[in-house]
Amino acid sequence: MNPLSLIMIGLGLIPIAIGFFLGYQYQPASPLYLTLIIIYFVVASITRFDTRLIQAKMQGQDFGELPGWTGFFSWAQWGLFCALAILNWRVAIGLFVLKFILKFLPVLETIGTLLMSPFKPRA
Repeated sequence: MNPLSLIMIGLGLIPIAIGFFLGYQYQPASPLYLTLIIIYFVVASITRFDTRLIQAKMQGQDFGELPGWTGFFSWAQWGLFCALAILNWRVAIGLFVLKFILKFLPVLETIGTLLMSPFKPRA
């Protein structure tokens, strides 16, 4: 495992620790938390699609690139996870596991393809 991965894991554990020590247990069924969850998965799907395009380009298959402003979504994904972890750390861990599963199934990539299809360059 490279050092950058270890740093990212460490940074992901910080909001979970903050939420744990502050004792917040925000209700996951509340409108605010559900909205944050939906936005988190939409942003994660766009980020995953962008990652797949970059991986394909590195392997020699150029499917084009998304606009530069989509790089904001990777930062937004971390920010949303931090907010979710501080509000309810137990649910945030479950969401992270669910995102990890959906990441290896093509679900997030397919949703990202549908959402970003107007912005993909045509071949």
